[in-house]
Amino acid sequence: LLLYSCQKEINFEDEIPTTPVSLDTTLLLKTFVVIDTTLAAPNDIVFKYTFAYDNLKRCTSFKATNGFDSFAVFNNFIGNDTFITTRRIYDFSSGDSTIHYLTYSSAGKILSDSIIEFSPSLTIFFVDYQNTSNQNGTITVRSNGAQFEYNKFLTTRGSNNNLLNVKDSLFVLRGTNYVLTETANSNITYDTKINPFYKVVPDFLVNVQLEASSIFTFIPFQSLPQKNNILSESKIFNPLTSGLDNVNNTYQYVYNAHNYPTIVRVRDILNNIYWKGIYVY
Repeated sequence: LLLYSCQKEINFEDEIPTTPVSLDTTLLLKTFVVIDTTLAAPNDIVFKYTFAYDNLKRCTSFKATNGFDSFAVFNNFIGNDTFITTRRIYDFSSGDSTIHYLTYSSAGKILSDSIIEFSPSLTIFFVDYQNTSNQNGTITVRSNGAQFEYNKFLTTRGSNNNLLNVKDSLFVLRGTNYVLTETANSNITYDTKINPFYKVVPDFLVNVQLEASSIFTFIPFQSLPQKNNILSESKIFNPLTSGLDNVNNTYQYVYNAHNYPTIVRVRDILNNIYWKGIYVY
């Protein structure tokens, strides 16, 4: 009778965690779905990602589709190394493909990212990404070996090494000289929880507008994945005639017992759009 009386005092909904606790608390993201909250099911799913991993829990590939466009990314590793050495990206809609060749410092920071883009018209672009220890860098763009533009950037990182600010400037060849044609300024804040996207792409220093943002980032996120989840992000382009849209988004999360997000609610303030992202592990 005494035991029965004690049990009746327990609120099981409060005591039992929503996710079973295990010795290994690393969760692998299997699916990420983005929903437009203004649409009715099943038309509300606007983007879907699926991920695959090897026995070392390294992301070997992920595929994405939004109904009219789709692409696949394949990550390659050397031996048991956790650093992605090459990436192959296929855009099934346009027929374009991209290969990344990555090199790293002894501390695991990306030193270079040589990108080769192939299009059906046989036009080939070479994108050379260079990283330096003082957070400065330059990205040069070449077509058939001839450079025609470059991007210079300066970054600021927080105590957890998350990107807090990125300032970049785009210079385009005009005749015999390079002319500044565009600047951008990004500001980002984060929570203290685990970002499941962080290990599925290389730890790039910046995300410049040289390739489709969906290849590097995860809609509706605009910035590169960092260790923690984005709470707010803004990006201002100057001039606006560059054709790129300014960004001002805020994010709210629901977390599981392992501090991984299960739901994210996104507000696109500039366009008055609300999104919902669902994480499946």
